[in-house]
Amino acid sequence: MEDEAEVLAMRATVPATTPDISTRGYPYRSVSSQESRSDFHDHRIFKMPASKASEASLPWRPFYLRRIVLLAFITIFLLTVAAIEILLLVSNKNSGIATSNAAQHYLWTYGPTAFLTVLAAFWARTEYQSKLVAPWIRLSQQGIPASRTLLLDYVSPLSVVTFINSCRNRDHLVSIAFVVSTLIKVLILISSSLISLSLTSVSGGSYTMALQDRFIDNNTRLNSTSNLPSFLIHGLASRNLTLPEGISSKYAYQSVRTNLPSTVETRVAVDGLINSLDCEAVDIRLLGAAPPSHYDPRGVMSLNVSISSSHCDIALTRLLGVTQPLSANSTLFARWDQVQCDNVSGDAGKRVLVLFGNITYHVDYAHKINYIAGGLRYDTVGVLDRSTQFLCEPKYAIERVEVTRNGTQTNTVVSIQGAPQRTLDSVAPWDMMDAQFTSAQSGFLQGLDGGSPINVSMVPVEVDQYMELALGLQLVSGFQATSLFDPTVLQRVATGYYQQMGAILAKQSLMEPGLEEIVGSATVNENRLIVRPRIAQVMVGLFAACIVLTTIALFLVPHEGFLPNNPSTLLNLVSILQHSRELVAQLCCAGASDDKHLSRFLKPSIFQSRLGYDSISHRPQYYVESIANEEEMKPDMVPQISSKAAYPIILHPASRFTLCLSVVSLIIALELLLYKSNLENGLGDVGSAIYIHYSWAVIPALVFGSLSMAFSSVDFEVRNLAPYVAMKRYVSRDKFAQLELLDMTLPKAIYRETKLGTPWASATTTAFLIASLFTTFSASLFQELPVPIITSINLMANQSFCISRDNAYDASSSDQVTSLILEGNYSFPRFTYQDLACHV
Repeated sequence: MEDEAEVLAMRATVPATTPDISTRGYPYRSVSSQESRSDFHDHRIFKMPASKASEASLPWRPFYLRRIVLLAFITIFLLTVAAIEILLLVSNKNSGIATSNAAQHYLWTYGPTAFLTVLAAFWARTEYQSKLVAPWIRLSQQGIPASRTLLLDYVSPLSVVTFINSCRNRDHLVSIAFVVSTLIKVLILISSSLISLSLTSVSGGSYTMALQDRFIDNNTRLNSTSNLPSFLIHGLASRNLTLPEGISSKYAYQSVRTNLPSTVETRVAVDGLINSLDCEAVDIRLLGAAPPSHYDPRGVMSLNVSISSSHCDIALTRLLGVTQPLSANSTLFARWDQVQCDNVSGDAGKRVLVLFGNITYHVDYAHKINYIAGGLRYDTVGVLDRSTQFLCEPKYAIERVEVTRNGTQTNTVVSIQGAPQRTLDSVAPWDMMDAQFTSAQSGFLQGLDGGSPINVSMVPVEVDQYMELALGLQLVSGFQATSLFDPTVLQRVATGYYQQMGAILAKQSLMEPGLEEIVGSATVNENRLIVRPRIAQVMVGLFAACIVLTTIALFLVPHEGFLPNNPSTLLNLVSILQHSRELVAQLCCAGASDDKHLSRFLKPSIFQSRLGYDSISHRPQYYVESIANEEEMKPDMVPQISSKAAYPIILHPASRFTLCLSVVSLIIALELLLYKSNLENGLGDVGSAIYIHYSWAVIPALVFGSLSMAFSSVDFEVRNLAPYVAMKRYVSRDKFAQLELLDMTLPKAIYRETKLGTPWASATTTAFLIASLFTTFSASLFQELPVPIITSINLMANQSFCISRDNAYDASSSDQVTSLILEGNYSFPRFTYQDLACHV
C-alpha cells in the first residue's frame, strides 16, 4: 500500500488540451507539442519506485549477440585455424593431403568454400542483430538525441555506409560485426584457391628390387679389353648417344630391375665404382722438337722433354710430335701419355702426363741435316712458348651410391656420405689405366707420325688419340681453347674423361651377372591435393583478425536484457512502444511524413528508455521517455504532408534489368568459354607463375561473389518491404504476428514467405539462396591440368642423303656406331632406327 501511495503521489495534474488548429491544406490533423505531452500524464505508467527498481528487469536480448554464441564463433575460428595448419603440415610432410582426380578435387575445393559460406550465413545473423538493436542499446544507456536513437538506421543502407556511420557514432559493435563479415567474405573468395590438384612426386614406401650384376675380383677381362669403350666415348661426344644402364658420367654401378610402372621413380643404394686422378703440377723443359716428317730420320720421336717435380723426375721422355701448320708457325697441342719416373720401377713409378701447350717452329739456318730423300736441308726446331702440365696417378674405389631412376632413365647417381670404401684385391689402379690406353688405341687418328687437329671453338688444337676423346667429351660449345692453360680447367677435363672411360671399362670388364634382392624406395608421380602455403597463411591471418575482433565484441555486447521482446516484427514493436504515450503522441498522425521532415521535427528531442510502474497491474512496463530541449523546441506543428513514396534503388526496373542482363551475359560468356575449352583442349597455357594460377581462381570467385551480393541486396529489400505490402490487404491476426522475414535463415524465410502467400518474396529469396552458391562452385570453374597438345613445328635438316659416290661411306664413323649398336646393345642415334635412316 505504501508503494501504491508513492505512485499516486507522483501523478501530476494535466492542463486542458489545446484546441484543434487548422491544417491549411494538409490532409491530416496536426498535433501540437503541448497536446502530445498531455496524453502521457493521463496514463497509468509512472516512474519506478526505488523499492521496485532492484527487482525489475527486461527479458530480451539478441541470441546471436550473447556471449556464449560469440564464444562459439571464436571456438569455430580457432578450430578452423587449427584445421588449416594441420592440413598445411600434412600437405608439406606427405607431398599433399591425398591422391585424387579431377572429380574428387571438386569436393575438396567446394569443402572450404561451402563451410565458410555457411559460417558467413550464421555470422550474418550476428551482423543483422547488431544493426537492429544498436538504437535500442543506446536508448537503454542514457538520454541520446533522436538522430542516434529513433532516427538511426543501420539496417537499410549499404553495408559500407553502415560501417562509416557506425564509426562516426562510435557504435563499435556494429563496426566489428561488419568487419568480421567482410573478412569472412574475403575468406570465401580466397578459399577457392586453398587446395589445388597438382602432379606431385610422392614417396611410395619400400619395395623389393633385384640386382642384376655384381663386381668381380678378377682383372682378366680388363687386361683384354676391346675398343668398344672408346667407341662409346666418341659416340657420346659426337653422335648424341646415351649411356647404357649401369653407367653414369662418374660411376659404374649395379643394374637394378623392378616390376614397377615406368612412371615410378625409384631410389636404391648399390655398389658403384669411381675412378680418379691424383695430380700434381710439374715443371717441363723442351729438349728438342721438330715437326714429324718422312724425310726426317728422327720420325715420330720429335718431341723430347724432361720433367721434374718433388716426387718424380724424368730426364728424358719422348712424346708424339706436333705437326707444323701450313698457315702459321704456332701450334696449340694437347697430350696424354704414360711416363716412368727415373729410378722407380713398376707401378709405383708410373705416371700419366697431361700436357697442354703452345709450340712455335722456326728454321735454324745454322744447322743442316741430311734427309732420306737426299740433300742437305736447314733444320726446323720448335720452342715451347707456354704450357700447363700435370703428372697424375690413377685411383679407384668402390662405394655405396644412391641411384635414382625414372622408368628406363637414370636421373642421378650420388655418393652416400659416410659409407665405407673398398677396392678389389686383384685389380690395381694401373690395370684400369692400362685398359684405357688399350681401348683408346682404336685407330681414330690416321697415322702415327703426329697428332690430329680438332677444332675447339674454331681454333685448331693438335691432339693425340686420348686427348681427342677427352676434349670431345668434356668441352662444351663456346669453350675457349686457351682456357686449358688454366690448371683447374685442364685437371677437370682430364679427370672427367678418365672417370667416364673408367666407368665404361668397369661395367664391361669388372662386373658379372648375378641376381640379388635389395630393398629400395619408390616415388610415384600422382595427382595430389596440395595446400598452397601462401593462401593458407593469408587465411590464418584473416581468421586471427576475426578472433581478435570477436573477442573485443565479447566485452561490448549487453550482458542483460534491455527490451521486453524482439523488435523485429511489427506486432512486437507495437507492444514495446504501447506504453510510450508521450512518443506515440508526438508521432500521432505523422505516418505520411517523409524522413526529412520527421527528422527535423524530432531532432530537438532527447530520448531514453525506462522501466515504468503500472499502477493497475502493479508490474513494471517498458517505455521511451521524451526529454525535449526547450531552447530548440518550437511551437509549430508536426508537418503532415503526403510525401512521395521512396523507391529502393536496387528494386528499380533499370536496376533489375541491369542485373538480369548481367546474368544473361555471364551465361553467354561461360558457354563461349566452355566451347573454346572443349574445342582447343583448354583456354591457354598459364605457365608456372603462381599469381596467374591465383588469378584464374580468385577472379571468377570475385565476379560471382559480386553477383551474389547484388541478389542479396534485392532479397533484403523485398523481405524488408514484404510485411508492409502484405498489410495492404487483409492480414489475419496469426499472420500479422509473423510479419518479419529478415532475422532468420534463408530456408526458414522461404518457408514463411510461402506460408504468407508472397510468391514474389519467395522467388527473390530462392534466387539469393542459389546465388549464394555461385562463389562455391566458381572455385572449380577453371583448373590447371597437363593436357597433351598436337602442334606443328618447323624442323631444319642439316644433313641429307649423299648421291655422290665420293662421300658415300664414312668408314670410321659408321664402324663406331655400328659396333656400339650390334656389339654393345646401345641405343640408335637420332633419326635412325633399325632399318630406317632419316635426315637430321
